[in-house]
Amino acid sequence: MDASQRDLQKIAAMEAREQQQQQRQLRAALTEALSTDPSARTAEQQRLLDEHATLAAALKDHQDRAAVRRADARARRALQEEDTAALDAKLDTLAELVR
Repeated sequence: MDASQRDLQKIAAMEAREQQQQQRQLRAALTEALSTDPSARTAEQQRLLDEHATLAAALKDHQDRAAVRRADARARRALQEEDTAALDAKLDTLAELVR
């Protein structure tokens, strides 16, 4: 690759970085405008925001229920282990009595 091709690649890379930076700035400005001025939102944007809020609430509810299920499973395992230990102790006692 000669120097002119490297220079062209460097220029293309710089332009791509600049374009990405401009897109990030535009997204940030749009997000800021929509969050501070509800009248700037279109009906579709508002629907999407509402849908996002609904999905976020459903996800939180699902995560809460999953946490309860995991806690319940842990408690059941602990009880089973305690029951098993108690049965083992009774069996040991019976074995000693039989001897």
